[in-house]
Amino acid sequence: MGEFSAVSPPRTISSGTLKADDRSVIGTRCGSYLIIDKLGTGGMAEVLLAVDERYAGGERFVAIKRIRPDLARDPDILESFATECRLSLQTVHPNCAIAFDAGVDGTLPYLVLEYIPGPTLFGVLRALRGQGERLDVRVAAAICLDIARALDALHSQ
Repeated sequence: MGEFSAVSPPRTISSGTLKADDRSVIGTRCGSYLIIDKLGTGGMAEVLLAVDERYAGGERFVAIKRIRPDLARDPDILESFATECRLSLQTVHPNCAIAFDAGVDGTLPYLVLEYIPGPTLFGVLRALRGQGERLDVRVAAAICLDIARALDALHSQ
């Protein structure tokens, strides 16, 4: 790949909705992956959309889960994340994103996962709530069952 601007991600957040510190990661690298968007931040990590330029089939979009900088020195967080990386890299299951790689970028451990475009469960629930609706109980039960199957696969390693 030549220029950063040549990348056309399958789905991105409008950079206008990101805080300045969130936008600052766009165009940088995490390991050998080019970051093209920030998908979100959770309690332990941020999730980034990136391009794997080393992929033999051409460019591949990946999701990178990277420890938040403010937690990078917490031994409990680091141990938990190392376990998550090990289990993810060993697990192949239809309800789990495929883990491709793991590493440390500077002082920040990261896990590279299959990028699965589409809405998040949180986004779906928020949209339903905004319309005064709720998730159908059968759909909620099916989602919970799929999550339980994924967790079982991960913790059966």
